[in-house]
Amino acid sequence: MKKRWIVSALLVVLATIALVFGNTKPSLQVIDSGQLSQWMTDEQEMVIVDLREPELFEEGRVPNAINIPFAEINEKFTSIPTDKKVVFVCHTGRMGVESGNLLLENGYKDVVNLDGGMARWTGTGGIVDVNRFPYMEESGFVVLGDQSRLLGGLHSVVMKEQTLQAGGGF
Repeated sequence: MKKRWIVSALLVVLATIALVFGNTKPSLQVIDSGQLSQWMTDEQEMVIVDLREPELFEEGRVPNAINIPFAEINEKFTSIPTDKKVVFVCHTGRMGVESGNLLLENGYKDVVNLDGGMARWTGTGGIVDVNRFPYMEESGFVVLGDQSRLLGGLHSVVMKEQTLQAGGGF
């Protein structure tokens, strides 16, 4: 009788452990712009998906991002590779949470949301396509308008065929 009780208790413990640890599903990771910048510097293999409207995407975006507007993510998420880390970027992060959970529910394993979205992006490479922003010419230089929020705190000056950024090269 005592042996039977010990065996039964052991089976219950093992079943509980199996349920707790064997049934873990991936969860949405949340990172800040510093972490995303580091991943970009380290050249980690990932797909950065910008969920904003095409007009905003064209004005500026995280380098190497692709555009799948949030309104289209339900129809187009299957075009995103399942074998790579997927990083969502939106206005402030809320659409990234919804989109990230959609991917996780459909079998994706490594899904990340940029905390604060583009409103907090201060990362490596600033935002691409800065030449599309308003500018004014001064003494032979083309000075971009004050886009310090969008450029992660950098002001850019374009001199003919060369772009320089305050605080370092490009």
